[in-house]
Amino acid sequence: FSNLQVDRLPPGIYPESYEVIVKGKCSNESCHKL
Repeated sequence: FSNLQVDRLPPGIYPESYEVIVKGKCSNESCHKL
C-alpha cells in the first residue's frame, strides 16, 4: 500500500492486521493517523 492510498482512506476502517502492516512498514505521519 502506498502512502497516498492510506491518506485517501478515512481513519478507522482498517482491520487490525492491515493497521499493523502499515504502522510496521511506514514512517510517514499519515500512516500513523490510523
